[in-house]
Amino acid sequence: MQRPQNTQTAFIRFEEGKTRVHGFTGCNRFFGRYEAGEQQSLRLSGLSSTRMACPNMDQENQMMDALSRVDTYRIAGKVLTLYANGTAVATFMAGTEESIDTKVREGIIID
Repeated sequence: MQRPQNTQTAFIRFEEGKTRVHGFTGCNRFFGRYEAGEQQSLRLSGLSSTRMACPNMDQENQMMDALSRVDTYRIAGKVLTLYANGTAVATFMAGTEESIDTKVREGIIID
């Protein structure tokens, strides 16, 4: 799926030691808490977001719903994949927004 115009790269950031998570869905910012456990378990809770009107609200809502269902994660190189009931629901690549945007434009997904 191509990113709609007037949006930016979605990201997620986990604050180690503070159990806070925040990010960007492509239009709205979100924030909440996380709890990582054994065997790569992960729970995101108390997720809230800003409420800007976005060109693709369905995409925004789907992303927030997916994040609220996350129960495990896997890191492979620079790629973080979040899972809900064994199904991948979101994938993020480590890097700066500028470097990731360049790779996406050029069709490069993973280094």
